[in-house]
Amino acid sequence: MKISIAAIGILKEKSLERLFTKYISSLPWKVSLHEKKPFINKNKSIRISQEEIFLFEKLKNCEALIVLDEDGEQFTSKEFSEKICNWEKDIENIGFAIGGPDGVSKALKEKATVLLSFGDMTWPHLLARIMLAEQLYRSSAIITNHPYHRG
Repeated sequence: MKISIAAIGILKEKSLERLFTKYISSLPWKVSLHEKKPFINKNKSIRISQEEIFLFEKLKNCEALIVLDEDGEQFTSKEFSEKICNWEKDIENIGFAIGGPDGVSKALKEKATVLLSFGDMTWPHLLARIMLAEQLYRSSAIITNHPYHRG
């Protein structure tokens, strides 16, 4: 299975980049990260539309599209790992879309296999990809009965 992560925003802080790499490099799946600087435009809908083009382009070959969205479904780590396990059996390419600070377009949400939320709290935008990386790592640990996950 291959995982593609397309994200608006670039990790510039080395400690955050190292943490992301730590989780991703430990996964049993091939992962590619595609980043794009946030688009600059005073009009929010134009910004979101420009970001949508980038996200669609990078994830167009994915058979499952998971869009991170504050209004998405919330899963326990176990439930998320079950989804990953099921996709791993049937799907070659999974894509995760992380929009900019203003969120993602309605069109992207409509194309999503799953809208995923990391909870009701507000998180720093760039932390979303690290949280995703950790949950992917945790999912692989759950799937392989590795002691990392103790739930």
